[in-house]
Amino acid sequence: MSLWTSAALAGAATGGRSFTGLAALALAAPADAPRQPDRTLDKPWARAVLVAAAVGELVADKLPRTPSRLAPPVLVGRLVNAAVCGLVLARRDVPASRTDVPQVFPQERDADTSDTSPTSSVTTKPVRMAPMAGAAAVSMAAAAAASFLGVHWRALAARRFRTDAVGAGLEDALTVALAAAAARR
Repeated sequence: MSLWTSAALAGAATGGRSFTGLAALALAAPADAPRQPDRTLDKPWARAVLVAAAVGELVADKLPRTPSRLAPPVLVGRLVNAAVCGLVLARRDVPASRTDVPQVFPQERDADTSDTSPTSSVTTKPVRMAPMAGAAAVSMAAAAAASFLGVHWRALAARRFRTDAVGAGLEDALTVALAAAAARR
């Protein structure tokens, strides 16, 4: 599955439930990951916090006092979480041998260095930011679309089934499935 498809799936899951995409990515984080953000997502406390937030949201979403997902603070939170999902997926797409940390070893200069001035003692290997920004943007767009579609789905389901519970349950199932598919990348 491509980075863009995974980012869209994670974003759509996040549009449905704010923390489900991040929780799925944390559960799928490589064990003993050598670099961020997976190094943090692999920690038991990080997984526990994100899974608890996702499960809590699955429950809280059904409560009558829960604010609309389209309320500006709620929607912004979903978009931020979706962007993080896109960044995590893009970061996983960069080979582990690649570095984005400045190297203070002048002898390691090669054609890939961004600073080749003879007086510089720091070489840096550029990280391609376009895939990271693109994945974040795709994920955010999918989250925004899923947020709006989710509101319309729930209204339609409530009319059709005469209760919101059926529509909410189906939306939960779809959200978890989307997040799981994105994390399997």
